[in-house]
Amino acid sequence: MYKWMFFALLCPVMLLAQQPSQVLRGQVWDAVTGRPLEGGTVLLRPGSLGGVANEGGRFRIAQVPVGRYEVEVAFLGCETLVQSEVPVESGR
Repeated sequence: MYKWMFFALLCPVMLLAQQPSQVLRGQVWDAVTGRPLEGGTVLLRPGSLGGVANEGGRFRIAQVPVGRYEVEVAFLGCETLVQSEVPVESGR
């Protein structure tokens, strides 16, 4: 049986005012146990940007160009979660 997982996306933080890219931060955790998913992978589509969650389930992806993305979260033994139309906006 698959475990479910959830993730939270925090407001992207602008790296530099003159560059149209952001930092995407968030957290992944097991929906059943509520425990952070250390080692969970977070990928942005289209493109090849991604990150891995730390021991607290937190991830950080830098240099994300402004746009809309599909965010894919995967963890061994859990069902892959895909969130569509995640906006990354300038100045937020």
